[in-house]
Amino acid sequence: MQKRISKDYSALFSSLSLQTNSISGMMVSKKVTQAIESSILESQGELRKFRQSNFPEIEKYELPR
Repeated sequence: MQKRISKDYSALFSSLSLQTNSISGMMVSKKVTQAIESSILESQGELRKFRQSNFPEIEKYELPR
């Protein structure tokens, strides 16, 4: 997951050095934030699906909540 994030956003992170007091800088920051948030949601969805499909196996090793 970490590799995917660095691959997807390395170009965006380099653009974060733009001045955030400029309009374009603010727009880029907003796009970066949205992209990262959507990636996090996607990753959470993937993790949820993985946990559901492997739940009996995972449950053996997890402490009760």
